[in-house]
Amino acid sequence: MISNFRIPALGLALAMGGLPMEAHGAMSAEQFYKGKNITVLCPYSAKGGYGFLTRMIADYLPKYLPGQPRGVPQFKPGAAGAVQAGYLSTVAPRDGTAIGLMYDGLPTAQALGIQKAKFDVRQFIVLGSLDKGLTGALAVWKTSGVKTIQDAMKKQLALGSNNTRSGQHFLPLVLNRTAGTKFKLISGYHGSNGVFLAMERGELDGVFTNYATYLQHHPQWVKENRLNFLVQLGQRPHPALKGVPMMYDLAKSEIDKEAIKFLVYSRITGKAVITPPGVPAERVSALRAAFAAMVKDKGFIQRMTKTKRKVEPRTWQEARDLILATVDAKPEVLARVRELTKTTKK
Repeated sequence: MISNFRIPALGLALAMGGLPMEAHGAMSAEQFYKGKNITVLCPYSAKGGYGFLTRMIADYLPKYLPGQPRGVPQFKPGAAGAVQAGYLSTVAPRDGTAIGLMYDGLPTAQALGIQKAKFDVRQFIVLGSLDKGLTGALAVWKTSGVKTIQDAMKKQLALGSNNTRSGQHFLPLVLNRTAGTKFKLISGYHGSNGVFLAMERGELDGVFTNYATYLQHHPQWVKENRLNFLVQLGQRPHPALKGVPMMYDLAKSEIDKEAIKFLVYSRITGKAVITPPGVPAERVSALRAAFAAMVKDKGFIQRMTKTKRKVEPRTWQEARDLILATVDAKPEVLARVRELTKTTKK
């Protein structure tokens, strides 16, 4: 079961952590990396959070690699991270010169069969993750007249999203189907900024997004108490959302609770950094050591803090096991998740 979010030590460690043997007499990592570029692949465009983090990794990780290579960010947006993952799996060199910042929702999408690309996240080699994930929160204007999630079971509110495959869309949809809320879902906005702008124009009552996104885009809304937070979704309650119910506690059946807990996995991967399978063992060790050093770098932490991002890394073992637990969730749980997140209902 995935209850309580216990991540099992799964038997696929060799797939993601097992390292290939290098040929006898191969050059050292320092000899290999000297004078080379390390490509850091981003699953989204240069704008936004993933673009920022990709540039940060390109700036800081290479300086901790032997041979002092140069980091180069490269942006491969498309299909919610699948374009980048497909490139890493089938095109990128397997010599330690290509790494990627994985989209948090990719293992969930693979488990649910949403992505049909030719890759398997279980086969990537994991270097670690930048944080322990984000808490989602559904917020509406105080002027909406809805103060609690129970109020939203009686009154219809309009919530916005960028598309019907995003958490902004399907998480309120799951609430409608498991808790009896009456959210009207409107998609087609351009990212979180587009949704927030529509809220300011009065087109929307609210949105379901990461709590950190409110702080980054509109901290004054939170500071001035202009929003009512109705529900949260994460591995554990957020300290700033005291008294706001956890989404899975609103479920009326055990299978629905387990399905909602599965959806938490897409929020807690924590920006894992991966490299293709087949990278020589010595270079994998060097990349993992460089990642571990990067997340302790004072300059790296300070730059992250300035943008209200916390550095709370997972080790490569922890991040790998979380990815595996997501992809290998129980079939009956996955079946219920698919049913709850369908954009059309029979």
